[in-house]
Order: sequence, then structure tokens, then C-alpha cells
Amino acid sequence: MKKLMFVVLLSLLFIPLVLAQNSCLEDAKTNSGVLYFFYGDGCLHCADAEPFLQELEEKYNLKVISHETWHNSSNQKIFEEFLVSYNIPKNSWGVPAFFMGSRHVIGFDNKDSVGKNIEEMVSQCLENKCDEKQSIIRFSLFGKNLEISKEIPIVFVGAVLGFVDGFNPCTFAILIFLLSYLFTISASKKKILKLGLVFSFVIFLVYVLIMLGLINLVSFIGFRGLGRVIISVVLIVIGLINVKDFFFKGFGPSLEIPKFARPILESYLKKATVPAIIILAIILSFVELGCTLGLPLAYVGILSEKAISGFSGFFYILWYNLFYIMPLIMIIFLIYFFVLETDKAEHYRQKLRKYMKLTGGLLMIVLALALLFGWL
Repeated sequence: MKKLMFVVLLSLLFIPLVLAQNSCLEDAKTNSGVLYFFYGDGCLHCADAEPFLQELEEKYNLKVISHETWHNSSNQKIFEEFLVSYNIPKNSWGVPAFFMGSRHVIGFDNKDSVGKNIEEMVSQCLENKCDEKQSIIRFSLFGKNLEISKEIPIVFVGAVLGFVDGFNPCTFAILIFLLSYLFTISASKKKILKLGLVFSFVIFLVYVLIMLGLINLVSFIGFRGLGRVIISVVLIVIGLINVKDFFFKGFGPSLEIPKFARPILESYLKKATVPAIIILAIILSFVELGCTLGLPLAYVGILSEKAISGFSGFFYILWYNLFYIMPLIMIIFLIYFFVLETDKAEHYRQKLRKYMKLTGGLLMIVLALALLFGWL
């Protein structure tokens, strides 16, 4: 009986703590006039955020509730409840963190970067628009005013970027050359189909692995700070080189298969066996990275911006690459069923190559700016 009474009394002592944790979380989600700020004593980014929060308090007459989490176990538990409830991946858990209504921002660098995202969240929540994010990006291209919704589902973004990326002149060149060579040596239609599909599958598999490596690298570096800048700069450089090739082909650097690799690729291609095609596809996937890295890197950046990782990230990368190999599969079946001749396929590739580069280059630049300025 005494033991039972002790357990009851002990439980009663913990009830206020549990209620306090739950009330904080409920208050944050229902009261769009309060900003919850989680920080750690000794955290430099947290210290940088405090003067900025004071400015917001004065500017918006904002109520800020702060919780120190590094040295206070109760606050740490409250913080973990917030992270779980807001569906934030574990690899993004950290301070400083800001929660208001249904919105949140993790991390801080300065008031002109992440600070703008926090202020946007505060201003919209105070206007009872906490569930409404800026849903439209407006920009001009070739004198035309265009709009893109920020709320486009990631599956749609992955499908579009993957499919556009699939029309890659570097990969197309090798595939068409392979199919053309197989017809030249009078290979059976069954062998042509088999080797074409093996080539596409290995390309698919290697690119899944490369993109998984990229997303883990970005997660390790940290996307909110240095990672975002690196991805954006690389995308802009690759995009500008591709746009340059449209107007000034042969002038300056170009992103294509290196000359030293071409004899190696051709030697494996002419063996026309399954092991040789597997090796060919693996080598090609790495030597043409400069030619093909842009859009996969942009997509990885978008996933990181949305804090998508782990199994979800793996699913989205698989999804992207399913659409990436669709154009390759289409070419294989068109040639296999004699709907398209290999010489005509190569003619179309040469003719459309510069337009593929222009489209991809412009898309990379737009995505780089979207990531850099937080439009996504």
C-alpha cells in the first residue's frame, strides 16, 4: 500500500511537468501571436539571433518565449516534443530553432538571410496567415512575366527535373552510338533490346547512388549555411557554361565527355557484351558528371531545403531517376521497333543538343537563385 501511495505521489509530481510540455506545444500551434525560441548557452548562432529577436519584439510588439536546451533537461524534452510534432528530420535537429503557429525555422546566420524567413513567418502569423506561405514566385524571362507556385509537390518537381535531365546529350550520344553499332554488326533485336536496357538500368543505379552520396554530403556540411551557397554557386557556374555553349560553342570551357575517356568508352562499347556494357555505363556515369551534375544537385538542394532525408529522401531520389531514364527507354524502344532509325536519332540529337543545353542551363540558374534567396 505504501509503495502504491509513493508511485501515485511521484506521478502527481510529474503531471505539472508533462502538462507544461504539452501546453507549450499546444500554445505554439494555436497561438499565432507567440514565437517560441529554443537556444543553447554557448551556441554562437543562438547568440547572433538574440539581438535580431529583440528587434522583432520591438517592431511587431511580439511575445517571445525562450527555452535554453543544452543545460536544462526539462526544456530539452519540450524541444524534442516540438521537433517530433513539427515532423523535423533528426539530422536537422538543433538550435537555434523558432516555432510560431504551424510554421518553424531551424538555424540562423544573419538577419538578411535566415532572418528574412523568420520575419516573414512572424509577420504572416501576426496577420493570422500562419498557414499561408508565399505561394508564388514571380520573375521575367525574355521579356515575359512568369509565375511559379512554391507549393508544387516534390513528386512533381522530381518528375519534371528528372525527365528534363534525361534528355542529356552526353548519355544520348553513347546510347545511340551503342544501338547504331549493334545494328551495324547485325546483332539480333533481342540482344539490342537487352544491352540497351542493361545500359539504362546501370545508369539509373549509379545515379541513385551518386545522388544519395550528394544528399548525405549536404546533410553533413549543413544546407542552411555553407551547403546552400556551395550548391547555388555550382549550379550558376554549370548553368552559365551551358548557356554559353548555346551562343558560343567551342569558345571557353564546355561540359562534355573528356577526350581522354572516349577511346576507353568506345573499346567497351564495341565488345557488345553484358559485362562490357555494365562497365561502360559505370565509367560513363562518372566521366560525364560535369555534363550531368547540375539538375541532380539542384534537386538534392530542394530536398535539403525541405528537410527531406532518410527513407523519404531515398524514395524521392528513386522517383527522380525513374523519370531520368525514361527518355533513354523511349529511344531504345523507338529504335527497337524501327519507328526511329539510329542515324535519324543521332541527327536529331545533334540538332537539338544546343537547345537541351540552353534549357538545362537556364533551369539550373533559376533553381540556384531560388535556393539562394529562399524562394522554395
